[in-house]
Amino acid sequence: MELNPNLAKAYNNRGVSYFSIGNINRAIADFQKAADLSRQQGDMTLYQSSLDQIQQLQP
Repeated sequence: MELNPNLAKAYNNRGVSYFSIGNINRAIADFQKAADLSRQQGDMTLYQSSLDQIQQLQP
């Protein structure tokens, strides 16, 4: 993300990593960033996937 801060998939992948180590707040933040970027870039599949991840993590 240092090289390309607009790479939605990178945020999504980091969200998965944060989730796997139990850092839910950071995971949600990265999934939200992925959703925002993917919507702006027209990637509706990743957008929906990111929203689904957020929904599963929020109480």
